Amino acid sequence: MSEPRASEERLSLALRAARQGAWEFDLRDGSGYRSPELRALLGVQHGQPTLADYLGNVHEQDRPLILAAFQRLRSGELQESVLQYRFVRDDAQVIWVEQHTFVERDDTGAAMRLYGLSRDITAIKETELALQRSNATLEARVAARTRELEAERAALLAANAELEAFAYSVSHDLRAPVRHIKGFAELAQRDARQRPVAEEKLHHHLEVIQQSADRMNTLIDAMLDLSRTSRRPLQPGRVALGALVEQARSELTPELQDRCIEWDVPELPEVHGDPTTLQQVVTNLLSNAVKFTRGRPVAQIRVRAEAWPHEWVVSVQDNGAGFEAGQQDRLFGVFQRLHSQREFEGVGVGLANVRRIVARHGGRVFAHGQPDEGATFGFALPRQDALCAEQETEQLLR
Repeated sequence: MSEPRASEERLSLALRAARQGAWEFDLRDGSGYRSPELRALLGVQHGQPTLADYLGNVHEQDRPLILAAFQRLRSGELQESVLQYRFVRDDAQVIWVEQHTFVERDDTGAAMRLYGLSRDITAIKETELALQRSNATLEARVAARTRELEAERAALLAANAELEAFAYSVSHDLRAPVRHIKGFAELAQRDARQRPVAEEKLHHHLEVIQQSADRMNTLIDAMLDLSRTSRRPLQPGRVALGALVEQARSELTPELQDRCIEWDVPELPEVHGDPTTLQQVVTNLLSNAVKFTRGRPVAQIRVRAEAWPHEWVVSVQDNGAGFEAGQQDRLFGVFQRLHSQREFEGVGVGLANVRRIVARHGGRVFAHGQPDEGATFGFALPRQDALCAEQETEQLLR
């Protein structure tokens, strides 16, 4: 076998193995050539088509694409091009073709011939189109679900606003009857003092009424405070935790009288949040620790702030009464209490306020404890990268 013939057969084998075919068009006389491999791939019989024959098999919507590319190659704007288009076989089946086209020029730079390789990419294109349809369907479903969630969120916000307005209204409306109960109980108590000692039972009953009215007022104040916490707009910025702790200790001064308390408060970082509501969080947690260590000869209260990868974790630990394991979720509920009123006063709103405020900051709350072994209450706030980087740099320089 001659060398040219052997080279031709090797080229034919390589084209079949690559599932490609060769072609060319002479721009001077309009003649063309399709290799046997290309005719087999494209499902056409004509081996020497003209440009018009070639375009006749191109899908009508893709012909302008082919003509524009050929024009740019001929004018010298392009030296080669890669196109994907639809081709209509002689049996009317539509396939996708990827075509690599090159241009050959004469000494003057005029285009003489276009030639290149083409391959059938129908399977690849169908997979790509199926994926696009699937993505479009998925995007539509995600968009629909997003709209549903937004509607649910709007409904929930409206319900919460209505509930908070209701609680606020009820709290205000309760004040009048409570004032009447308390006022008339005081009048009856005053009259009872002028009667014989035998009516001591009456004194007791009136005292219970007054105590109940006082507790009702406390509950109303707590409900109003909870409502205000939800409605107060946040004004986030840099907040020094150390300053919040100092302010809380100052506010708790009356409760610290005749108490022996060992405070363990190191230097604390700055966090990102609303200073007014975070002050309420810190004050409530420290007040909680002070109250539940009342039975200890020496109360120990430890405040810490740890930098986690994505959040600041702030905790207040004490050696007080503690609580049963598994009860921590109840502690942050409204009006939830684990101790009797005789043991420790309160209405069960402080920690609920803590949870609500921290949730509005995008954070979380937590609690750990054991009966008679103390407890740890805390919260975590999202870290702000710039603020964190600055503080970590300061720590490295110390």
